[in-house]
Amino acid sequence: MSVTPIRVVAAVLEDAAGRILLAQRPEGAHQVGCGSSPAARSRRARRLARPCAELGEEIGIEVQAHRPLIRVRHAYADRTVVLDVHR
Repeated sequence: MSVTPIRVVAAVLEDAAGRILLAQRPEGAHQVGCGSSPAARSRRARRLARPCAELGEEIGIEVQAHRPLIRVRHAYADRTVVLDVHR
């Protein structure tokens, strides 16, 4: 198992109707087939400029505003991740 947790900034994207965007993890990805929110690895999860830019690159949106929602630490069998989730 990874000693140093992988830091990830994840986004909860909600539309005016209250629907939340989820994606299915592609072939070759960790936890293939599971649901996922848009996310980006970050060496420093507090630096959000790059993860926000990746949302534009990946799904064509521009982040206007965000706020922290929750921080979650999870240990998989082969790695540990710390998710900084923003809404």
